[in-house]
Amino acid sequence: PNILWSLAALGVTPDADWRADLLWQCQRNLKDMDSRAVASALAALARMRVAPPRAWLAACCKRLVRSAEGTLREPGGAGGLSPRTFVSVLGSLSKLLARPSQRWLGKWCAAVQGSLPRFAPRDYGEALSAFGALAYLPNEEWLFDFYCAARRALPGLSPDALAGLAAGIAARATSPRLRYVPPPE
Repeated sequence: PNILWSLAALGVTPDADWRADLLWQCQRNLKDMDSRAVASALAALARMRVAPPRAWLAACCKRLVRSAEGTLREPGGAGGLSPRTFVSVLGSLSKLLARPSQRWLGKWCAAVQGSLPRFAPRDYGEALSAFGALAYLPNEEWLFDFYCAARRALPGLSPDALAGLAAGIAARATSPRLRYVPPPE
């Protein structure tokens, strides 16, 4: 994933053969990659605007959930997935026009639920926008926790982060397939 990310950062999109070799190497090493490394590969492809083969994407999604679930089971572990990794994966999948299953998205959300209060202010808006793009509505318990955490973060939001959160809420509220669940009073 480091080579992919470096190429994307430089604005270089390798030709199809080289890209296929890079993706093959990445998939070959997938079992040793943590969720952040997989997220980096997905973000690089999204930045290059290159859709990976479906089988490669499925293998990455499977590894992401396994890695994230592993962090939840580690004794004394951090208690879940990094909020930035969570949001990066959602954003990358939406940019790649990938549509993971509702079941997969539910597992992905569950992996970060305990870390919702650690989100950076911009992560709340980006997560909502990605959910809208992916046509996904998390379960009500998750949304309740999400909105409570976002509400506590409001005083620290910069104008840009506040605008991002408002745009994310607006996208969710106006999406024909999704319904808006306001934060509890």
